[in-house]
Amino acid sequence: MTEPNQPTPTRQTITHGERVAIVVIAIVLSIASVLAILETRNFPQIRLSADVGPGRFPVIFATVLIALCVTMAIQAFRAELVAAALEEEKPQYANVALGVAITCICVAAINFIGYPIPLRSYFSR
Repeated sequence: MTEPNQPTPTRQTITHGERVAIVVIAIVLSIASVLAILETRNFPQIRLSADVGPGRFPVIFATVLIALCVTMAIQAFRAELVAAALEEEKPQYANVALGVAITCICVAAINFIGYPIPLRSYFSR
């Protein structure tokens, strides 16, 4: 017997674009995790049973990240699709590309001119 005052569970809703973004993010993170597992398989192993060691920690971390990515993708496909609102702004892809380019330049500049100058130029905006 159910109470008439019980709230009905709400379903998660997302737009098609959000679903695509979530799935792409999950795929990219999963690929990075698999690459981390492959790169760290030759790390030295520790003989102590109580210590996971430098070779085991990245594998554990990457495995957990893959599991979270799978969970995120499953939730994205289980969510109900809704139409995107018309008043939503369209993404500014040029601004995103500019931000990525500035970040890459700052990271590359760290090798040549040190850390403080790129840090100030990057965080001053």
